[in-house]
Amino acid sequence: MIEEHLDPTAEAHAHISNLLRTLVTSAAGMAEKRVQRREAEQRAAANQSAQIRQAMEDRLRSERQTAQLVYERVHQDRWWDKASPEGVATAVEAAGTWATSDPKAANALDRIGHELERRFGIDLEDLYRHTEAGTVPAAVAGRVKAQQASQGGVAEAARKPWEAEVLSIAGEGVGAQILASDGWTTLQSRLTEIDGNGGDGVGRLRDAVSQRELDTAQDKGTTLVWRLKDGADRSAQAPRASRAGRQTAKGSRPPGKQTKPVAARDRFVKKTIIDRPRGTGPDPTLGR
Repeated sequence: MIEEHLDPTAEAHAHISNLLRTLVTSAAGMAEKRVQRREAEQRAAANQSAQIRQAMEDRLRSERQTAQLVYERVHQDRWWDKASPEGVATAVEAAGTWATSDPKAANALDRIGHELERRFGIDLEDLYRHTEAGTVPAAVAGRVKAQQASQGGVAEAARKPWEAEVLSIAGEGVGAQILASDGWTTLQSRLTEIDGNGGDGVGRLRDAVSQRELDTAQDKGTTLVWRLKDGADRSAQAPRASRAGRQTAKGSRPPGKQTKPVAARDRFVKKTIIDRPRGTGPDPTLGR
């Protein structure tokens, strides 16, 4: 009879992996709740006084800086060599809380997902799906989509046009909010239409994003659609304005009410009437 011997190293690794799954799933759920609470506070503060809004922004800035101190260490290989399951879960919660609005947090969450998969065979995107919200941050989903593309998953990317461009131009945080907005589908159609008509969809998108800040926009996709429309109107008006300017510079009458041309006979009659002395009667040369 062959006696089986359990590998204590493999058993310990399996135990750590199971514990990590539990803790990271819980941390991801907590991060999603924090994101929802923060967004609700920001919507409520929009109707409050400037002093209240400033106080809230100061508090959120402090919380973001504290979270950064927690998750920035995940970029160090030596930290992963000694990290405890509890420490990894804390980093997931800190990075996940700010991944939708801070590119640094999004990058940290992407690194966490990479290391969890490489070291423990844990799919962070799958763990997010098992949370109560079931929402997968763009940083995590973007990493998975990049892997799918490298493996030939081009069809999936083709079904979601303009995602990569939006995330690249607007950044992971704001880009994820654009993709999640109600106006995202309309924005996709508008950009596709611009390209189809021979325009520069990427350039127009970049101009619309950089025109003004997007943080306070309730629906970022719809806001960008309006900015694209405004940009098209300005482009159409520019040639007309330049033509009018050139005409004025040459001494022509500026656009406005046009005068009726005066016939040669009318000028002759007017001049004759003005030149004749008063009281001399009608001029027989004019006829009836």
